[in-house]
Amino acid sequence: MIRHSFKHTENLIKGHNGILYEVLPKDNPSKFRLLEHYFFDTGIKLRKSIDIEFVGLMTTGRVHVRAGFTWDGATCFPDIQSVIRSSLEHDALYTLFILELLDQKHRKTVNGRFYDVCVKDGMSTWLAKVVYETLRMFGDNHIGNSIENRVQAGTVQTIQPENNGEIKCLLK
Repeated sequence: MIRHSFKHTENLIKGHNGILYEVLPKDNPSKFRLLEHYFFDTGIKLRKSIDIEFVGLMTTGRVHVRAGFTWDGATCFPDIQSVIRSSLEHDALYTLFILELLDQKHRKTVNGRFYDVCVKDGMSTWLAKVVYETLRMFGDNHIGNSIENRVQAGTVQTIQPENNGEIKCLLK
């Protein structure tokens, strides 16, 4: 198990369902920071893997979310225990959509996984279905607005193909 390398924090540390994370102060745009690496399988098969600073998606569909990744929980939904892990996974993959490294044809798979993980972590199926439908309805707008904001802010991505076919993305 790889532990985080962050300085001591006075923030609340929580852990459940395979993740250890820090609750960030209210003035931070993100709510949580992952303290240990986390891995999960998506079923998304790629010809080339994708690797950015905190998220890697391998050709096998396995995702590596590295310690230090920050996320904002489930948008417009309370941060209850049954949604934390699914929001981590979802935000990691949506980061790849926003950076235009992962084709949006995979949104249904990503949103479906959000539903499955919520139910597995104890959310009732009817509530998970409401959250899923919200993701399905508003996900396109979120991705589009985030891409537009990134472009307007001058956030540039440099994509460097590696010898092994992996795609590395460096953010400015």
